[in-house]
Amino acid sequence: MRRANGKGSISYYKKKKLFQVRISVIENGILKRKSLGYYKGRREAKKVLEEYIISPYDIDNSTITFKDLYDIFYKTKRENISYSTKNNYRFNFNHCQSISHLLIKEIKTPHLQDLMNRLEISTGSKKQLKGFLSMLFDYAIQMEYIAINRAKYIKIEKHTPVREKSIFTDKEIKRLWEHQEIYFVKVILLMLYTGLRIGEVPNIKKENIDFVNKIIRNTGNKTEKSKHRIIPIHNDIFNIIQELYNISHTDYLVCIEASGKNKSIHKETIRRNFNEIMKSLGMEHIPHDTRRTLASILDKNKISETVIMDILGHTDFRTTKEHYIINDEKTITEAMNEIKIIN
Repeated sequence: MRRANGKGSISYYKKKKLFQVRISVIENGILKRKSLGYYKGRREAKKVLEEYIISPYDIDNSTITFKDLYDIFYKTKRENISYSTKNNYRFNFNHCQSISHLLIKEIKTPHLQDLMNRLEISTGSKKQLKGFLSMLFDYAIQMEYIAINRAKYIKIEKHTPVREKSIFTDKEIKRLWEHQEIYFVKVILLMLYTGLRIGEVPNIKKENIDFVNKIIRNTGNKTEKSKHRIIPIHNDIFNIIQELYNISHTDYLVCIEASGKNKSIHKETIRRNFNEIMKSLGMEHIPHDTRRTLASILDKNKISETVIMDILGHTDFRTTKEHYIINDEKTITEAMNEIKIIN
């Protein structure tokens, strides 16, 4: 395909059944022909060439893969970001293993869309991943590896089917106790008996545990009230918390890493293990169901609204009532049987 001088060329190779894009560049006063890659269709090849002409980039650097880009990006950022942000970067990158080997210049929006469509994660997590990818591709443009941020064109479904809220049944809680020797079952029981959010569990420091008065202090991460709330340690999990305390080699209550580093566990590690345990025990729950379960148990046992709010860290009981308290079949049945239909 002949083009005007200086505008590059597109050649078709029958043996490869691919179109090669080449461009002329001057290096050290010498005119050289360099390849922008091979492409299945003429239209795709033409688009790559036009993008290069509009916004030229370093051709040698364009051979880097997605993983190379991430490594370069991470090295430039790691000194100025928090530990949790580093964890979020690593967590989002782990979702991208299927494209990590691809050259940045060859990653198109369909690649990214297919990656997103295949992931079995929440809509919120997909939006976070899209933001992460967009940030990486912006960096690639800044470094002149590519000309267009294709991550911006990823489409995220607007509506995710609403999952019916549920709570753990007595039978399910007993089943968890039967497997309390498993580390993350201990963590689930901790969540069940304290109402801690999954994002709050990593924040519990050993100094927050008052074994004498059986209290966990200052563990929240959402509202001012939750940050400073006091959670009583139920007698049933007193030993569980002691075990977690003794197992951890860090300042944090929940920790499984054996690296010797004084770091908290990431909430997504808890979520992943939570899901695996639910699957292995034949249960269908999400981490937030532990919090709903405690709220419902407290309400069923006629604990005052203010106490429930204090334990959960809520500022308005309407939030607790509308989103957390759920009556199980046994409670509803017993309540109905207590009613006299005919006096």
